[in-house]
Amino acid sequence: MRSFSRTGISNRILATLTLFLPCLMICANLATAESKKPDNAAVNQRIQENVELTAQDQSSGPADIAITRQIRKDLMADDALSTYGQNIKIITQNGNITLKGPVRTSGEKLQIEKIALRAQGAKRVMNELEVAPRR
Repeated sequence: MRSFSRTGISNRILATLTLFLPCLMICANLATAESKKPDNAAVNQRIQENVELTAQDQSSGPADIAITRQIRKDLMADDALSTYGQNIKIITQNGNITLKGPVRTSGEKLQIEKIALRAQGAKRVMNELEVAPRR
């Protein structure tokens, strides 16, 4: 029969904990990250209820398409804008422009609105851009 000393058992327990403790900590961090996922259920519900405009609401009229095209062209030409700012959604209906999506700063939000207002044929601009938090 084999005898175990307290020191030997303690060393084995310590070695086992040393191996598995980091794994447990990683699993705990992953579980915490899962529980902190952003909840955009309210946004999805507003879109489904047609309370908000989506890209599908873009008018197919030639004047509205021209306005949207001009704004997109001007956004892409502005090197001061972030990639976020250059890729916002632009929805034009009867000369009324809605800007949606994330931008990096409030200054960028205002700059994009100014660009939209300069578009020939623009009547009104609804600025629904949101400043995205940095990660």
